Amino acid sequence: MTNIEIINNLKIKLASDGAIRGLVKKDKIVPAEEIYTRGAWKRQGYKINKDEEPVAKAYITITIGKKIIKENGVTYEKPIMIPVLAGFFKESQTTKIEVATNVATSITLTPVA
Repeated sequence: MTNIEIINNLKIKLASDGAIRGLVKKDKIVPAEEIYTRGAWKRQGYKINKDEEPVAKAYITITIGKKIIKENGVTYEKPIMIPVLAGFFKESQTTKIEVATNVATSITLTPVA
């Protein structure tokens, strides 16, 4: 099973259990809320709030490198993948990361004749 299938099944289960928002469409519960890992939220500009526990945990696979394989005169790369137990969080458990802006005063240069 792919990571996408694992996460989609997890979202359906969480929506069915009421842990995340879900909608009923054609007698099926459809998740109406996204869940992501801590790293995925960080890449989107969010941080997990202090003391938050994941709404769910599941094993997914991650790529940790590549192995070069030579077979019958052909060389190719094969990804090295391992299973990891990942925690998933919903948006209400996050806070948007505020980016500090440097407000510089504008200086107008007047040419000297």
